[in-house]
Parts: sequence; structure tokens; C-alpha cells
Amino acid sequence: MEGRLIAALRILSDSGPRYLHWLQREFIVIFIAHLRGGRSIQLVPEAGILRFNPLLLWRFTNEELALELAAAATRGRFRQAGFRDAGENRVRIARRAVLDRLQLARKLALPDVVIARWQEQLAKYPTAHRPVTGARRADA
Repeated sequence: MEGRLIAALRILSDSGPRYLHWLQREFIVIFIAHLRGGRSIQLVPEAGILRFNPLLLWRFTNEELALELAAAATRGRFRQAGFRDAGENRVRIARRAVLDRLQLARKLALPDVVIARWQEQLAKYPTAHRPVTGARRADA
């Protein structure tokens, strides 16, 4: 299983080095373990931990795992910038994570079905953003 994750990290290194950089800045441990509630991924940024459910590693291709790593990196980038993944920011951050998955999927020339799945996810998020105020910052 570790080999699949390492292959996905290599894909990020080759095709999305900025995501790999963001990932390295935010997380010091990638941990493979079953997660409660059927979740696939858990981010524990306070501890620098990114947890993957082993079922995700079996179900996804290496390229799709790279997309998930890119999304985790995006969430980490927002945290580094001081934005909590809560309230109105949650939608903004989730939308950006989907956009980054789509961008990487297109760069990797993944099948149209994968790209269509993420385009459907993107359609679920509103495009209008309210101005970000200091009250939404993590340090507020």
C-alpha cells in the first residue's frame, strides 16, 4: 500500500510540484489507517498528520491518489495562510480543492469520466464569494 502512495507522490513531484511543496509544508506524516465514519482522508494539521484509509488506496489509481494529495495540499495552503476550514471558508476551500483536482486531472490527461466527476462536484459549489474579513482568519 505504501508503494501506491509513493507512486502518487512521484506523480505530484513530476506533474504538480507546487502541490508537493504545499503538502510538505503542512504535513510531516502520512499515515495509513482505517478511519471512523467511513471517511477516506483525515487532515490533522495541528499535528502535521495526513491520514488515508487503506480502502482508498485500493480503490483509486495512483493518479487519482495524486489528486487527493493535491486537494489535501490545497487545504493545507489555506491553513498556512491563516484561514480556518470552517463556516463560509469551508465552501471556498472545498471549491478550490476541487478546482485544483480538476487542473491536475487535465494535466495528467486522465479519462473524461474522472474529469466529468470532478466537474459535477464543482457545480455543487457556488461561485460567488463574499469578501473575506479578519473575523474568518484563524488568528482572529
